[in-house]
Amino acid sequence: MIISDTGAARTAFLIMDDVSEWYIAWGIGDGAWTSAPEPDQTATTLVGHLGHFKATAQFVVPDVAGVLISANGDKWTVSGSPTRFIFVSSDYDYTDEDTAVIREIAIYTDATPAGGHESDNYLPVANLSVLGQLWTIENIAPLTRAVSKHGSISTVFQIGPDDL
Repeated sequence: MIISDTGAARTAFLIMDDVSEWYIAWGIGDGAWTSAPEPDQTATTLVGHLGHFKATAQFVVPDVAGVLISANGDKWTVSGSPTRFIFVSSDYDYTDEDTAVIREIAIYTDATPAGGHESDNYLPVANLSVLGQLWTIENIAPLTRAVSKHGSISTVFQIGPDDL
């Protein structure tokens, strides 16, 4: 049995309709990793979890000329209708974990900021009273942070087979 593209798009639509806040989390992984290993499917959090960013989510389609680029380098274009692909992204600031080497990213929902941090865009683990529900994990090539770098981080949540 497979899930059809329309079934996957409907499932993604139901998820988007149900989730009120999306978060991208990042972590340092394991410093011994020399390349990005396959994530552990049974994981409930990141190996070296640093924190969450409030994120936005939108339906996208694969597009080699797309202007949206996910952490793995794939390119995407926003779709006006539901698809099986949900592009989740957030901006990070110069000082967010400014000396960390990022090796893993994840999508979470249902996180709860600790009191006094509800309006913060970046929530270090210490500023979260509930980490939330882990949806996806992606191990990436090391991203060395620097205090002079401002940027964005993104990933794609996909319903159905990985047949791009």
